[in-house]
Amino acid sequence: MTSQNNEKLLQQVREHIKKYSKADDAEAKMTLVRTFVPFLIAVTLYKLGFVPLPLFFVFMAGYHMRLFILFHDMAHNSFFSNPAMNSQIGYLFGALSWTSFARWRSRHNNHHSISGQLGIYDNGQTILLTKQQYEVLPLWKKIAFRILRDPIVFFTFVAPLQQCFYNPLIVGDAMTRLGWIVQVYCEYQIHPLFPLESCIAASFGFILFHLQHAVNVGYKRYKENWNLEEASIRGSTMLYIPPVMRWATLGIEYHHIHHFSTQVPCYKLQKCHDEAPQGLWKMVTFVDAKKTWESMGNSLYDENTQQYITF
Repeated sequence: MTSQNNEKLLQQVREHIKKYSKADDAEAKMTLVRTFVPFLIAVTLYKLGFVPLPLFFVFMAGYHMRLFILFHDMAHNSFFSNPAMNSQIGYLFGALSWTSFARWRSRHNNHHSISGQLGIYDNGQTILLTKQQYEVLPLWKKIAFRILRDPIVFFTFVAPLQQCFYNPLIVGDAMTRLGWIVQVYCEYQIHPLFPLESCIAASFGFILFHLQHAVNVGYKRYKENWNLEEASIRGSTMLYIPPVMRWATLGIEYHHIHHFSTQVPCYKLQKCHDEAPQGLWKMVTFVDAKKTWESMGNSLYDENTQQYITF
């Protein structure tokens, strides 16, 4: 695609997405209703003995993923039309999600401003080094990185440790720590292992984020050749999510739209995608089950081939 055609398509994307880049407070409130009513029903059915413990465990993991995505939208000031309401309720959802609202908002918005740019550290990526950077590391750092960034270790252990312990207890604020204490205590009363549902949610959340960015054909350029809008479309994917899981993911699978405009709230992402003119998403990488399997091992980015690679 020539740069002229590329710019023309980006302009069409810009005009289409702009129509959805505004919060709808009525829909935001209904999204909260569709979050907390199923939660209350599930708790009630579990207490009455109609829902077995393993099924309730899975539901709660999905529920906490959904809470984090709501928290995420509030950090972007896109969930409610009132910025103060996004902040006030966002701090509460930060406690429920075990993540400091102020710290995460700053770091995550930085991720959006530099996504796809080489030569600068992006704390929001699962691909932390290029192949070229990895090759010049001292041997002990290579070994440590190879172990910690192994896909099984990274998604099974590193992700839960960061989200369930480091974020709330080490770098979290007082509200985040209080939320962690209350939730762990309450879930421990259900079963000593029940708090692990948040670890499952964290692992799946990291996998989601990995598949939203670290899939070939990706987009990474040095600043002089980097374009934020192109990085948003080419470097963020459209991820297929089975229908049974979409209540938990709340539209975040339409990541190409979210990165192009963080002002499209989660409850408008699917509509924005589905109502686009034919061919508008031709630059987007679509991730199905096969591509998911192929991409899970991606651990480095090769600057020479411009591809994500395994070790």
